[in-house]
Amino acid sequence: MNRPEIPIPPLDGYRRGLILMALSILLFAGSSLIFTAAGRMPGISGWTLTVARGLLGLLIVGIFFWPRGHFQPTHLVTNPLLVVRGVLGGGNLTLLYITMLELGAGRAVVLNCTYPIFASILAAIFLKEKLRAVQLLWMGLAFFGLTLVTGLWEHGGGINGYYALGILSGFIAGCVIVVIRRLSRQEHTATIFSAQCTYALLVALGPTVAHPVMPTASAFGALVLGGVLVSFGQLSMTRAYLYLPVAQGSSMQLSLPVVTALGAVVFLGERFTLTEAAGAALIVFGCLQMVRAKQRPKVAA
Repeated sequence: MNRPEIPIPPLDGYRRGLILMALSILLFAGSSLIFTAAGRMPGISGWTLTVARGLLGLLIVGIFFWPRGHFQPTHLVTNPLLVVRGVLGGGNLTLLYITMLELGAGRAVVLNCTYPIFASILAAIFLKEKLRAVQLLWMGLAFFGLTLVTGLWEHGGGINGYYALGILSGFIAGCVIVVIRRLSRQEHTATIFSAQCTYALLVALGPTVAHPVMPTASAFGALVLGGVLVSFGQLSMTRAYLYLPVAQGSSMQLSLPVVTALGAVVFLGERFTLTEAAGAALIVFGCLQMVRAKQRPKVAA
């Protein structure tokens, strides 16, 4: 049964969407820093991270949303769009962690963060959302900044099979954003999020069980904390797309690598070059201009 749509004043909905999207960025960045630290501990792999993310996500939904009737588990198999969202989301997580292990977190993130371009174009085609040429310009500038932050040019920009998988993960993530935008008018955020958790578990549980390694107590604690943060981040982002257009929301998400990089400097002792700092500035500037371009009214001739 479709969820009844509650009218939301445009201004209030817009502000709520901005707050939720900003919150999701902070939560995603925090989980990335924790998972990075956990990756240095024994017994942690990409498959382990995927399983932890799925299990904790379903646990959070079961505790906070299921008792209130917001989670509809049967919809995970009866709603075709939810199945698509779950399969694509689970596959994207797997590709992201595989490329992180093979190429490093920086390159994997920049490849995965090509998704706003795909999402905005797909939203314009299938959701009939307006996309101005100037928005593509600012989006391209932000993406160029991402390449500077992650050092893609310094490493020659070579493309191999894992780079191709990274680009594929960006395209799949773009498809997921468009599906979420459509589903947000039909299903509750908890059910949409649960689709990703469920199908991600189906993807990663087999390899994890086939090569069982017991994490240490500290690694287990890091998995739990990181999984909780990323789960609430995903819930916040999914809810934000109820109020924000795909182009605007996905462009705000482009600031995620900047926030993560700053956190890495403060908490993990990482250092970045002037080129990377310039890239961070381009990302912030491009995202801000993207938001302004979307909200700027057209002047009548």
